[in-house]
Amino acid sequence: GAGAPAMATAELVIVFDATLAMSAPRRALLDRSISPLLDELLSPTAATPTRCAVLTVRDAPPGSSSWGSVSPFTRSATEVRRWLGALPLEGGLLGPVQALEALLLVARDAPWTAQRDGRHVLLVTASAPLPLPDVAEPEKAPWEPVPSELAAAHISLSVLSPTALKPLMSLYEACRRARRSEAVPQG
Repeated sequence: GAGAPAMATAELVIVFDATLAMSAPRRALLDRSISPLLDELLSPTAATPTRCAVLTVRDAPPGSSSWGSVSPFTRSATEVRRWLGALPLEGGLLGPVQALEALLLVARDAPWTAQRDGRHVLLVTASAPLPLPDVAEPEKAPWEPVPSELAAAHISLSVLSPTALKPLMSLYEACRRARRSEAVPQG
């Protein structure tokens, strides 16, 4: 009706490892995990209308011609599947910091419009990240500033990998803790 409140929209950015390390697992990840997720989230009958964008990451410095930029947001699962299925895969494993730099790029520069509880990033990679080289306390907070920047931008993180990688789990846990502490009222 005319006076009905607008329904909140959620947004998902898929940060996709577009290196050759993903060549073997890409089809299985798309078919078994990502496509069903897209079908559910981007369905016209979904409980929360959701839009999705993609950022491709390669083993090159951010901003280089081999990195993609954050795509426009779309509500079409077919379009996102087409983008991910057509990605050319190049190079070896992601360098030790590219995944973290991609997450910072998404936190700082993605064109988010969803409210604070509707922002989500799905990192899809076969590579294990390492802490950024200029991290202040590598033993105590190895993933900073990623968890604090994602939390400050009200972005939650999920990770999808074809192999169990301890650094990915550690990064996920650090982001989850930062998000939880950001949600606790101060004072």
